Amino acid sequence: SQHHAPELRRAGPIRAVVTRLLRRYIAEACTAGAASPPAPDWARRASARLVRLFVWLQVGRVHVEGPIDTLAGGPPCVVAANHGHYADGMVVAVAAGFPARQYTFVAHGALAWAWGLGALCVSPSRTICVDLRPGRGGSALRTGARLLSANHSLLIFPEGWAHMDGTRAAFRHGAIAMAQLAARRTGRRVDVVPAAIRYPRHPGRWITAWSPVVQYLVTLLAFPLFRRGATVRVGTPVDVRTLPADVAEATRLLEQAVDALDRTAAPTGDG
Repeated sequence: SQHHAPELRRAGPIRAVVTRLLRRYIAEACTAGAASPPAPDWARRASARLVRLFVWLQVGRVHVEGPIDTLAGGPPCVVAANHGHYADGMVVAVAAGFPARQYTFVAHGALAWAWGLGALCVSPSRTICVDLRPGRGGSALRTGARLLSANHSLLIFPEGWAHMDGTRAAFRHGAIAMAQLAARRTGRRVDVVPAAIRYPRHPGRWITAWSPVVQYLVTLLAFPLFRRGATVRVGTPVDVRTLPADVAEATRLLEQAVDALDRTAAPTGDG
């Protein structure tokens, strides 16, 4: 026992340092409006592998239709999609191949889930924490505009929470607002890209009786019932400067474009 005592003493401080670093990373990743802290290459690769595995287990095969490469190259863009599954952000990341310049807007609750497990698993793949409470989205909007001005691409779900019953809620104005703000700041083109994500099977209206967190947990545990693959259909990029200046009117046009894609995206039925 005396022989192992120095090793135990060394392990104690190392464990404390690692714990502090993890807590700091989680705190930064879960700060509303903050982009995820820089992560080493090994952490990004590990996160990508974990996300791919999770999507394959939970969703199945992911099929892509349209110019998904807009997330990786070209003018800075905001890809705005419907939100019918809690795994939507991971599904699009898998479909796009985890482009280096892409950030995904993620609700604070999803990152802080399980004492920060969500942040540790997903944030290395680049996230922006969003506070979905009314009037609390300003910091995320400003962060999004700053990243667009630096030629990043953003994935955002304007509905806010995922709607697991297959319906679509009204879009919030943030996607259009941050694209307009970035275009004004830079004087350059910033694209808005509609996208639709289709799943062949949803739980149904009964699941809406519970909170979003419970809905996500039920879908996670009952994945064999809903694992039928997904289709990501990406529309034509539109320069935000060509859209109406009124953010509400431009958002309505974005909703119509997403709905049109959703109607024509063929469900895969692939597990």
